[in-house]
Amino acid sequence: QTNGGTTALTLTGANATFSGNVGVAGKTPAFGLSLAQGTGTGSKIAWSDSTPNFAASIYASNSTDNLTFATKNGSNVETTALEIDTSQNAIFAGTGTFADNVRVNSGNQLALNRPDNGAASNIKTDASNNLLLTSPTGLKLTLGTVATFEGNVAINGNATLGNETGDDHTFNGQVNHITGDVL
Repeated sequence: QTNGGTTALTLTGANATFSGNVGVAGKTPAFGLSLAQGTGTGSKIAWSDSTPNFAASIYASNSTDNLTFATKNGSNVETTALEIDTSQNAIFAGTGTFADNVRVNSGNQLALNRPDNGAASNIKTDASNNLLLTSPTGLKLTLGTVATFEGNVAINGNATLGNETGDDHTFNGQVNHITGDVL
């Protein structure tokens, strides 16, 4: 196929080669492949399985400008898996599993929000690289059978060691009791 003397499309067997940009769904091509923004089938890059049921898609919404990655659910229905908004925030629809390190660079804080009440607990570091755990309602550590703390442990407030009269507590080193309360 030629356009003004320039070969725009070359067909070789089952292969097609375009000499310029390609527009899809009426989109004027501005890039190598330009798709119209939207959620309709003509605005998506999509994959189908061998049946051919929907398998996955990528598209940019024309109402939110969000970039969406979708996969099929158990009923072969397109379901959002990941959405990236215009502030580059990523929203995962399910559990994120990472094979390597997860880094939090901006703000040095990982906020853990409960979806039912919006309360956030935070894991962060301070300027001296100390690990800080903060919570609006207090901190509860549930550990396995042994917990080891290196360095000083400061407790501001009451401390309960064990919950039974037969609990054993071993202190290696000095225990300072500052108040007049019974130790």
